[in-house]
Amino acid sequence: KDLCTKLPTGLESLHMVCNRHVGDADLVGMSASLPTSLLHLNLDFRYDRQLTDSGMDQLGQNLPCGLLRFELHTTLCPHITTKGVQALSRCLPDSIEELTIDVSDCSRVNDDALITLGEHLPPKLKGFTIDVSNNRQLGEQGLIGVCAKLPATLESVQLLMRSCHGIGDAGLAGVGASLPPSVRSLCLNCTGCSSIGDRGMQGLVKGFSEQMTSIVLQMPGMGKCLTDDAIGFLGEALPSSLRKLSLDLKGSAGIGDGCLGCLADGLLRSGGPNAIPTPPAAVAATGSNDMHRSQSIQQQAVQASGGGRRPAQKKQILKLSFKDCPNITSDALKACRDRLTADKQQLRINYELKSIAGDRSLGY
Repeated sequence: KDLCTKLPTGLESLHMVCNRHVGDADLVGMSASLPTSLLHLNLDFRYDRQLTDSGMDQLGQNLPCGLLRFELHTTLCPHITTKGVQALSRCLPDSIEELTIDVSDCSRVNDDALITLGEHLPPKLKGFTIDVSNNRQLGEQGLIGVCAKLPATLESVQLLMRSCHGIGDAGLAGVGASLPPSVRSLCLNCTGCSSIGDRGMQGLVKGFSEQMTSIVLQMPGMGKCLTDDAIGFLGEALPSSLRKLSLDLKGSAGIGDGCLGCLADGLLRSGGPNAIPTPPAAVAATGSNDMHRSQSIQQQAVQASGGGRRPAQKKQILKLSFKDCPNITSDALKACRDRLTADKQQLRINYELKSIAGDRSLGY
């Protein structure tokens, strides 16, 4: 509270870590003193046992109207409930472009909080992260509700819901049905969500657009819920623009070697051609008298694609983890790696951890 009264009037970025020692009165005084010039605000109240819904309400009312990025972390704050999240959500400035709401381990936050948050998401939002991990009160309706309201401007989405056992196939399919085509980066962490199976994956990947460049799916501890069919759906849906795939399937006993073939097929499709294609006119000019003409056409094609130089090779970053998957074999890992790259130094296999990691060159 006292610190904020002394902040410079032109301050644009503020990151405060106030774990365990902030009460509602402190938050009211602090938020009321925030400079109106603030563009970036990150408040970390994790493990605070004094903060309540009243403080959240006051914080929302005092957020600077020109804020561009707002992060709020309230992990393990036992007195933060659905009402507090709703009060804050109703006050979010329309100017916000990047929003992070972390209510992980807040056992009194339920689906209604997420539905209200969705109804008040800023219209210009480009990046959205929500962490509702370890919450037994949350079900599929909250996840579907907030995703149904994702704005058309959104480019990056992170949904973190570790050990939310009330979220199953319908919830994951709801995410896929609601992803705006503008989303280029998706991160989904549903570690230990044992109600999610093949149908959930099938519904999720229906939302993948050709604009996506980064997909991170953290799904360890799924047991036999996921099978090769789920990975087949994923492989078929990988976008051609993909530049990063991180897939964690530790402890999935339902998948086997067949899923590696499906992934390799999808990744090869997303890699694009390996060379600049020769124009049809150049192929047709095969006679000895037309040799000079053929070379000229090829040179023009190369110049048009990169100013006379072959463009630099792009990379596709891969991190595939199958630790404790009893039906994944070393031979299948090697076969998958060998299909994806001729350079074994690009993609490394850790046979003990059953993982493939690194990057592979994409020729264009």
